[in-house]
Amino acid sequence: MKQPSHAFWSVTASEILKELQTTPQGLSVEEAQERLARYGSNLLKPRKRTAALTLLLSQFKSPIILILLLAVGLAGVTLVLPFSPLGGLFKFRHLPAPFFVALGAIVALYMIAAEIAKKFFYKKIES
Repeated sequence: MKQPSHAFWSVTASEILKELQTTPQGLSVEEAQERLARYGSNLLKPRKRTAALTLLLSQFKSPIILILLLAVGLAGVTLVLPFSPLGGLFKFRHLPAPFFVALGAIVALYMIAAEIAKKFFYKKIES
C-alpha cells in the first residue's frame, strides 16, 4: 500500500476506500488473510517491564535529583556540625531543641499542604 497523498480529513470516504483498496463492507476473508501474512498483525509491541530497583536507580540520572540530594547533604552537615568536634574548633553554638521541633513541624506541615494541594489539583484535572 502506498502512503496517502492528502491529509485524511480532506479526502472523501470513497477516495479513502479506493486508496486502501477496500469496500464499505470491508475486506474479504482471503484479502484479510493475505494482508495479515504480508504486513503482520496490527498489535503494539508490549513494553519491557522495568524492575523496581532499576526504576529507583534511574531516578538519580536527573540533574535536579542530584542537586536536591546535594542540598539535603549540606543541610544535614549544617545541622550536625555544631555537635561535632569541628563545631568546638570553630566555636559553633549548639542549636536549642525547640529549633529542631519547629523545623520538624514546618517540614511536616509543608508535606501535608503539598499532598492536599495535589489532591485538589488532580480533582480539578479529572473533572
